[in-house]
Amino acid sequence: MALLTEGRTTGCENSVCSGGISDTLMLANQADIATTTVGMDGKVTAITMETDATFYSFDFKDFTANFTENLAITNGVSVVTQQFQMIWTCRNHPDRNLIMALAGNGCGMVAIHKENTGVTLEWGYLPKRHVYLLTADSQSGAALSDPNQTTLTLQCITSECAREFTPGIDGVPL
Repeated sequence: MALLTEGRTTGCENSVCSGGISDTLMLANQADIATTTVGMDGKVTAITMETDATFYSFDFKDFTANFTENLAITNGVSVVTQQFQMIWTCRNHPDRNLIMALAGNGCGMVAIHKENTGVTLEWGYLPKRHVYLLTADSQSGAALSDPNQTTLTLQCITSECAREFTPGIDGVPL
């Protein structure tokens, strides 16, 4: 059981933090991760992949990605619901195939993303608590000026909040 060992102060540098996701979403099949190295502070310092395995990069429309993480205590147990929502523009068959691959990933995925604050987070890492595609809502629009896009929502229901990935987005094994 964790015990409280320190408090929190807010200095001028922490008074305003930009929202949003600043880079692509990186996803890997959970089974493709051989080991994860976690420091004493709980931050991830390295990920080793199985042979020939990699994380895959998923770009999205600028200023449309959002990560939420909600912690609730239920009967003394921490339940963390994490969701990543992003918009892919212009519906097409390759995107349809990717959506079906995400939907069919029964073993789940591990995700890494970078926020506009500069922090890179890893989530979906606990055994049997991985990332899955929750919804993919596509629309053609009615008028020429309407968006033609798909809104994807990935979800993980777990018992821990996301961990900082200290190598940053450039340190993700590709």
